[in-house]
Amino acid sequence: MITGWVLGGLTALAAAAFVGLQMVSSRSSMERMAKDVAEAVAEAEARDPRRPVIHGEAVQGRAWADYSRALALVQNPAVLEVRRWLDDAPGSDRAKAVTVLAANEKTLDFLRAGARKAEGAYPTQWDKGVDTRLPSLLATRNLATLAVGQARVLMEAGKPREAADLLLDAAQFGADLGRNTVLIGELSALAALGDVFEGLKKLPPDPDVGRALKVLEASFPDHGQTLRNEMVPIGVTFSQFGPRDRTVFGWRFFLSEEQMVFEGWTTLRRLVGRTAATTTMPWTEARRVNADIEIEARGSGNTIVGTAIPGLLRSHQSSRQTLARLRMLRVLHGGATGLEDPFGGKLLSDGVKVWSVGADGVDGGGSGGSGGWKPAEGGDIVLELQTR
Repeated sequence: MITGWVLGGLTALAAAAFVGLQMVSSRSSMERMAKDVAEAVAEAEARDPRRPVIHGEAVQGRAWADYSRALALVQNPAVLEVRRWLDDAPGSDRAKAVTVLAANEKTLDFLRAGARKAEGAYPTQWDKGVDTRLPSLLATRNLATLAVGQARVLMEAGKPREAADLLLDAAQFGADLGRNTVLIGELSALAALGDVFEGLKKLPPDPDVGRALKVLEASFPDHGQTLRNEMVPIGVTFSQFGPRDRTVFGWRFFLSEEQMVFEGWTTLRRLVGRTAATTTMPWTEARRVNADIEIEARGSGNTIVGTAIPGLLRSHQSSRQTLARLRMLRVLHGGATGLEDPFGGKLLSDGVKVWSVGADGVDGGGSGGSGGWKPAEGGDIVLELQTR
């Protein structure tokens, strides 16, 4: 019996020592993560917020001082009347849409003013982690809708130059929304740009618009940087994770939530760095690498990694689709030639239309099937060219 007590005591001491070592290891891991995260925050905050304005002359100041005032005025369901009119939805009413547009002249003035400011990057509050505030998707889509709607009214009034200027200001806003931000900010930017591109493709061909779109492409939201940025607020939040008494994650992480968080963040950071690098690779190679990354994430045994990675990978396609449409608009308005297709090779044209092979990488000849400006599943991305 004494031997049993001795063995029991030794076992308890060994267990206590093991837990103590894991606690020390966890604290050390969290301290290393906090240091890395602080450096990432400092790097994000130090990026130059300036960018060229895509048309007109830049003036000193911050674009978001004006954009924010515009967004504050568009939290209004009445904007739906404009969207329904633009979409030619059943029951849409032009008179109601024009009334809404007239009531939002000041809103569009703030948009125009912001687009001229020299500093355009969204002022993300990196130190607030995942609680940082971003413009709402509804507000940003509403603002883009108002700009496209007013541009249509201007076109109907025989003022294509004014319509083009307003749409370019809205395109500037969309790109600014997606610059030096996190993934949800970039996705909101791509949605806003998608709305604006609908207006730009209906304008008569205009070389000035083509030149402005070339400048816009040069400062187009960098999807690779967005992915790396995504790890900053996640890291800030994770580094604030305090000691817990619960041991719900099992022996895989030595009964330590902190260890799971640390391993999750470091693994995510490594995998996100790999997928960020694919944004400049040929599409077929990017898909292959990202498929490998997803398999590794699923097999990591870490819930944090397995949950986050698939959503991050899917965003890559949206970025390339928007870039393809931007380049096709450059063909329409500037007569640009030899532009690369983000999905492989060069953009294709038969003189009547221009197209990208799209995410499936298969050239459908720019006609029939599932192709179109916004193909539902696969298919070419196609833009009909107007007579110049």
